[in-house]
Amino acid sequence: FLTEAHALLSVPEVRPEVRASRPMDKNPYVDATTEELLFPGSPEPMSYHLLTIHSPWVLIVATTGVHNDQRVILTTAYRHPTGRVRIEIPAGFMDDQDQSDPLVTGKRELLEETGYGEPTHERVIDSGVTALDGVVRTNGTYVLLEGVSLIRPPQLEGHEQQADIRSHPCHWITVFTLMDAGFITSATTKSALLTAARRLGVLIRHRECF
Repeated sequence: FLTEAHALLSVPEVRPEVRASRPMDKNPYVDATTEELLFPGSPEPMSYHLLTIHSPWVLIVATTGVHNDQRVILTTAYRHPTGRVRIEIPAGFMDDQDQSDPLVTGKRELLEETGYGEPTHERVIDSGVTALDGVVRTNGTYVLLEGVSLIRPPQLEGHEQQADIRSHPCHWITVFTLMDAGFITSATTKSALLTAARRLGVLIRHRECF
């Protein structure tokens, strides 16, 4: 294991020179650019299309109850890039009012999207998360909020309201079954759920589900 890990972590980084960057589109959250990259030893630069997500994002794994009686707050929402309703977990971008604290973002987004809040335990379980590294520059965090309860109705606005976000408390066995059956398709959603399950020891308790 250590030999394999060392080999993976020892791969040298090749950093090209950015010769030019031309904006294609831009908004407060995302912009698209074409960069001219000149790699070492290459005679000519190549064009590279890149999406940059400026705002840090947070994925929230929220659970109700304790131990074997835990329910995970899953959400369903229409996602235009897929043209379908997807099974996800609450998530959102960090706002200025969050003071660069992903836990603040997580609790705010969870309450807005689902009406659940007031966790008994809260922690960051992963940070510096990237996705689609070949085309997207991004920075995300996974947070775990345990012992949440339903406080009030969700307060959905704008695209969240149009996406018809709905919350669904589910047992971990249901979560694993949905993932295994291919109904949860988002890579970051699956990664966040499995990271939380590992931290909580759920994978050990329910290993028969795999």
